[in-house]
Amino acid sequence: MNRILFVEVNNQPEVLMRVVGLLRRRAFHMKSISMVETENPSLAHLMITTKEDDYNIERAMYLIEKIVDVHHVKTMEEALSEHAVTKETDLYRVM
Repeated sequence: MNRILFVEVNNQPEVLMRVVGLLRRRAFHMKSISMVETENPSLAHLMITTKEDDYNIERAMYLIEKIVDVHHVKTMEEALSEHAVTKETDLYRVM
């Protein structure tokens, strides 16, 4: 089953490299990754799609949250329950 992580980060290219590098070093399998600027130009949403199990998802979320430029990390289920669905989520569903 595909799982999606939503990560709110500062809108800087090096943040994407830090997150991807961290997950790569931990052998975390990413099926897709996208970064979209939010309404606030200083922030971006990073969407990571994976097929990892619950343990690895929790571990990845914990590690990503420790990065200085990361503001929030949520799974798709958490985002939907908090009504934090954004335009890029709708776009992902269409694709």
